[in-house]
Amino acid sequence: MRTENPERLAAFLETVDANIRTTRRASEVFYDCPTVEDAVHGQHDIKATLDAVYSDFASDQETELPEAELTVEGIKDSYWCRAQRVPGIYGAKPYTSVEDYFHVDQDRDVFSIKEDIRTRYPVGSIPSSVLTSIETYEAALGISSMDSSRMVMTLLKAQLPALKKHAEDAVATDDYNETEATAEAFRFFAAATVPAHINAVQAQLAAGTPLTAMHNKRSFYPTPAGENTSDRPLRITEDDARGFISLYKLERRPFTNEELQLANQLYQEPRIHSSLILFHGAIVDYIAEYLARHPERMQHSLLPFTEFFVLDPESDTQELLPNPKLLKVLGNNLLPSLASILLRDGTSMSDIQPGQIAEAAAEAHKKRVFQAQIGRFTNFDAATQTMDLDDIFGRTCPAMQILTGSMSAWLPRLYEYCSKLETMPMAA
Repeated sequence: MRTENPERLAAFLETVDANIRTTRRASEVFYDCPTVEDAVHGQHDIKATLDAVYSDFASDQETELPEAELTVEGIKDSYWCRAQRVPGIYGAKPYTSVEDYFHVDQDRDVFSIKEDIRTRYPVGSIPSSVLTSIETYEAALGISSMDSSRMVMTLLKAQLPALKKHAEDAVATDDYNETEATAEAFRFFAAATVPAHINAVQAQLAAGTPLTAMHNKRSFYPTPAGENTSDRPLRITEDDARGFISLYKLERRPFTNEELQLANQLYQEPRIHSSLILFHGAIVDYIAEYLARHPERMQHSLLPFTEFFVLDPESDTQELLPNPKLLKVLGNNLLPSLASILLRDGTSMSDIQPGQIAEAAAEAHKKRVFQAQIGRFTNFDAATQTMDLDDIFGRTCPAMQILTGSMSAWLPRLYEYCSKLETMPMAA
């Protein structure tokens, strides 16, 4: 059972009001930058630097692994000594132990997400219309919920100015309030826009264009123009926003309930969580060494990479602290892929092979579980529990490159190493 430190919990809750909770659920927290030019230059510069470091790290097969006298408890204690100092604003939870992170979210299977929407939201609501759109693509094109969700979100992004215009007209001519007008715009999207797009896709399929070529190409998602568009944000209730968010999570939920349950069991296996801790620690140490040799790089914002590490806020030094949030990212995305492979191969947890871990990393990349299109929510009003849906945009986890590249190279080696550690009970 996970436990929380009361003092850290209080500090954590102070940083997370209703508005930030909503944006965090949408996987985005917005920061103010001095100027656009400085922000663009700084992020490009630090990204180029870290890309080079990640590339070196991924290809480095000469670095010696830790000494054999390390223990499982020693690995956890050493990591937690640093990780527990990461503030909650960066997504770190106010837990009392690193073991509290060894948990795979169980609300990530497709069936549960859909059933929750059907149970909680009436027909004609925004979440209901989005679910209808997703399932319309599934039935018409024979594709997965994950791919359907991606197509719906891509089409929503292209058609958002038209939906804004539809809602604006509904307020002006049909006596809707703002949130009702947004729901009406989404109903129109599900009933008219989606079927029209499916007809266009099916025509392309008949002409010989493969569906994979249409998934992410903007040219296959028509964009309205002129008098049929508006830039007025869509007003949406917080409850509807949460339902919408849970549905576009399907973009990154290609897992079954059985896979998720096994993934959660895998995270309790000492060889697994020790490997992930050592992997994260090795990345942070590798980057810290590079930045120590190139201090000029530290003048630029490191905020885009806080899922990996943050600067120690309680020290005058420039020590990089591993953000334990990454352990959740790894658990939620890598381990279900590994579970899928073990179930396919009929392999027990005690017989996991390094090659299966490498394959799981490659499979997570193939399924694009670190990428999604998400909503941008702004102007939260606590009195009415409403906010603006201002935009839909692509979000790629800043850790994706290292997670999908270096995991294949490093995790199998680390898993072999951790299999030899002391106090290592073997799962059945």
